[in-house]
Parts: sequence; structure tokens; C-alpha cells
Amino acid sequence: MGDAANNPLMLTRYRAWLSSGQDSAVKSAHRPFFTKGLVVLDANVLLDLYRYTQEPRNQVLAALRMVAQQQRLWLPHQVGLEFVRNREKAVQGRLSNLSAVRRIVEDRFASATRTVIEARNEVAYLLREMAHDDQTADSLVAEISEAAVQSALKEWRESLTNQLSALRNAENVTLQHVRAKDPLLPQIAELFENRIGDPPVEEETRQLVHHAVTYRYPNRIPPGFADQGKGTDLAKAGDFLLWEEIIRHAATLPQPRRVLLVSRDTKEDWYEQDDKGQPVRPWPALHDELQARSNAELLILKPKDFLHGAQTFLGAQFGEGTYEEVDRVSEEVDQRPPLPRQPLDADVLLASLSEAQPYTFENAARAPSSPGVHVVLDEDTVVYVGSTGHLRRRLRQHLAGHRGSSVLHDRVGQLLDTAENAATAAEVADWLGRCAIRWYETDDPESAKEALVAALRPRFNR
Repeated sequence: MGDAANNPLMLTRYRAWLSSGQDSAVKSAHRPFFTKGLVVLDANVLLDLYRYTQEPRNQVLAALRMVAQQQRLWLPHQVGLEFVRNREKAVQGRLSNLSAVRRIVEDRFASATRTVIEARNEVAYLLREMAHDDQTADSLVAEISEAAVQSALKEWRESLTNQLSALRNAENVTLQHVRAKDPLLPQIAELFENRIGDPPVEEETRQLVHHAVTYRYPNRIPPGFADQGKGTDLAKAGDFLLWEEIIRHAATLPQPRRVLLVSRDTKEDWYEQDDKGQPVRPWPALHDELQARSNAELLILKPKDFLHGAQTFLGAQFGEGTYEEVDRVSEEVDQRPPLPRQPLDADVLLASLSEAQPYTFENAARAPSSPGVHVVLDEDTVVYVGSTGHLRRRLRQHLAGHRGSSVLHDRVGQLLDTAENAATAAEVADWLGRCAIRWYETDDPESAKEALVAALRPRFNR
């Protein structure tokens, strides 16, 4: 709107409210925020690095390094705390979606088989009752057998499950990685080095939380008032604590002060909404407060818009797939309702198990090192169902362990014990070697085990 000296007071004092808002287009006026401003990433931006596939993740990290090399990337303590606490949830949520869809696919194909068989039975019934044609009815039942239907659907089923397996195998950051030696954490930590906010002292935190929940939130002063439903006052005040930390740090920057906040949080306590509840622009009150308390300009952008700006003003390179990936993750986490938890069908699970093979050390060594459920069969009867985070290790443990290391080993040992002697580990392994083993990879092995045990009631699980 021009220089304040040449404009009426109303046009300068309420400038943030009178502007058309920050749309997604990168503007030339944004350049100083990208080239000279302080860049602050919300926790959701860092957590999304765990949700991206490898190439988009690498490109985003490369862009962030360009900012970090200029010492302009800063991590609020509140963001760092939320980030380190929620890394596992970010990975688990992504993998759980894959597992949930896989279960839905299996269930739908099992349902399709049942539907075709039911239709066949209806026609066969009419042939017998109305045409008295038992021969044609019997021929129809033989032709459209359950095995024939499953065979007809097999190619489509395998095509879908293979795609899901490919997606699962492309995940180079798994829950096991994060728990053991997180490959991403050192790269993210290196971005910030020592540019991390200090935690507030307890008394100061108490005062800020009290101010948020008793004054700001009842008066719907952004940000954070949409979190009033969270369990504790401290949890409710998380966004306000972040905002307060940004304001105080911005006041220490050299002039001119500019803060670029990147977040995909567009809830009503950060963004003004239209009459349909859609975000229009970041609240002008946020701009006003930062300007009044820190004499700093504010720009809030969503991750995709930040990438566009990094490409325009910093020369960062992104493939079209990276923008699509950012959109997909944002939709998956923010807009798409969580997939309904499907009740696990024991018949579907049994149909999904690997082919039966003798339960030997050699075959156990061929098992995958991923989470899953496994069943042990004595002839054609399932005698044990187990769940584990590492199939190969657990199958070996059943064979070579001791009584206290494995429920299965202990149960078989009790079966073989005599009044004079306790069964040896070798005798237990020999008995199991006459059994067969099957397994199924899943990120929710406990639920799979629960469904199979409830349906089969294996004797060694009782």
C-alpha cells in the first residue's frame, strides 16, 4: 500500500486485515523472506519427512540445507519436543494405511468369491426346483467351484497385492529403523546444529499456559484455541507456546526482521475460514501481534508453497513427483479420514499365509525379517499361532530356545516330558520338524493373531 507516511492511519494500522491474504502464488514480495528471513518449520513439516518416499524426501532435505547453510533455519524448543515424541507415530501411520488397505483388498476378494458362489447356488436351486434338472445343476456347481472362482480372480488379486507390496518395500524408513537407529534423525539434526530454542523454565511455562487457557482461548485469539478439547492444559497450550517462542526469538533478530513459518496446519486457530469452513488466509491478528511485539514481518506458507518459493528464489530443484508427494501426504494426514479398522477375517488370513513347509532350521532361515503372524500345523491341524516383530528370529527361537524363551517351545516340551526326564531342546526341535510352518507379513501381527486364535483355538495357545 505504499509508505506509511503517505497513507491515512487506517490503511497502515490495519494493513494485514485489508490485504487480500496470502494465496498460494509465489510473489516477488516474498523474496526477502526466502533469501534473508528466519525460516521456522512446524513439527508437522519435519514429521512429513518420514512420510515421503525416498526421492521427494531427499529433494526437500536438499532445499532445507540451502537455508541451513545460511544459518537461517531455526528450531523452536516446542517444535523439537513434538517432533522427537511423534516420529514413530508418523512412520506407523503410513505403514498402517498400507496394511489396512491390504486387509481390505483381501476381504473384498474373499467377499467376491462368496458372492459368486451364492449366485451359483441360487441358479442351481432354481434348476433343481423349477426345471428338475439335477444334472445341469450339478454341472454348474462343479464348473463354478470356489477354487475356480478364486483362480479366475487370482490375477487381479495378485496385481493389487503386488502393488501394495511394492509400496511397502519402497519404505526405506520403517518403524524398526526408527526404533533401532533412525537414519533420518542425524540429517534433520544437522540442519539446525545449535540453532534450537531453549526450554522455558517451569514457572514461565505455567504462566504462559494459564494465560492461554484463561484469556486467549476463551476470546479465540490465535493460535491454539482449536486445541481446547485436548486432555491437559499443557497439551492445549502447545501451539501458543510455539507462537510465544517465535515472537520472543524474532525480537532478537537484526533489522529488518522477517519470519517465514512453514506449516500444513490450516485449522481455524491459524487460518481465517470461509463460510464453508475452508481456510482463506493466515489470521491477520498473527501478523499484527508479531509486528507489535517483535517489529517483525510474518509470512506463513504451506509446505508445497514453500517448495515453490525455494525453487523460485533459492534455485532448489524439485521434480513434479515431489510436489505431488507433498500434496498426497498433506491430504492423507490432514483431510482423509482414517481408514476404518476392518475386522480381520480368519479365513482371509489363512488364505494369505505362505505355502506350508516343514518346520526346520533351514526353512526358518528363509522366513522374512519383518513383522508377521505364523502358524504351526500338526498334519492339517493348526496347533499354534504366534505373532512377532521379526519372523525369522522368532521361528528360530521356537526351535532352538529354552522353555522360558518361547511359549511354543514350552508347550511342546510339556507334551514330550516323561515322569523320568524333561524333554531336551533337540527333542522339541525334532517334534516341530515333523510339523509344518506358514506365515503372513503384516504391520499389525497382534490383531492377526487374535483373529486366528479366536477362530481356530489352537491347543498350544490355550
